[in-house]
Amino acid sequence: MGGCNNTSGSMRSCEAYDSRTKVWRQLPPMHTARKEAAAAVHANKVYITGGVDSFCNSSVEVLTMTSTSPSGTINYAWTVVSFMCVPRRGHALLSSGGCLYAVGGCTDVTEYTCLRSVEKLSANGNQWEFVAPMTVVRHAAATVSLEGKLFVFGGYDGASCSKSIECYNTAAAGGQAVAVEWEPVAGCQLPVENSSASAVALADLPTGLHLTYYGQCLLQGERYQPTKAKKEYSQKAVAKMMIAACKKEEIKEKKEMFQQNSH
Repeated sequence: MGGCNNTSGSMRSCEAYDSRTKVWRQLPPMHTARKEAAAAVHANKVYITGGVDSFCNSSVEVLTMTSTSPSGTINYAWTVVSFMCVPRRGHALLSSGGCLYAVGGCTDVTEYTCLRSVEKLSANGNQWEFVAPMTVVRHAAATVSLEGKLFVFGGYDGASCSKSIECYNTAAAGGQAVAVEWEPVAGCQLPVENSSASAVALADLPTGLHLTYYGQCLLQGERYQPTKAKKEYSQKAVAKMMIAACKKEEIKEKKEMFQQNSH
């Protein structure tokens, strides 16, 4: 959905992959062209929020899918719904506890005015409202929703990347009158500072992390497990693997440079 290319800048186009036929198909275009937007599945609908066209925007669209024919043909349509409270790009969009959360990001196109604010779409989908902000600003952070909590990894603050991790308990926030705050994950941080990484929740592993640093894969398949009763990879072990990966790449680069200079 959306993105950008070399000729038209931000795009409105959308495609879907059918795993049964193994074919990509074109879907109706969005109302607004977007790059650096965030998308998520919530209440069996696809939501896409924010992003950049000429400006950073706060608009929200929903892709609805309906079947009206006996053959089971699915009709797709984009609908503009309630806008977020603030424009966001490079943010995250997560569904948890019956609500949709927009987390962090940046509110300018050319400047890194990074955000620590978080807002949620109410269960009825009619209004966005602010909830507790993160402890630090984060743009292009990795995020995942797991066991009623939102986890945020790393990110960029406008000057440098972070290795910190924090979480927000959406289950507690939905069931209590008191405010629930974001909390740093005690005794755990990423092995290196990073942004523009990704995180996924797996059925058989609590969290799988696939970290990228300026487009280069440094560490793949490591996992952080939030439940203390389950086995955790120690920070020291992860750091050793990261250092080994970096040294291997450094040796490869020096070898290539030596070969080029010797010709």
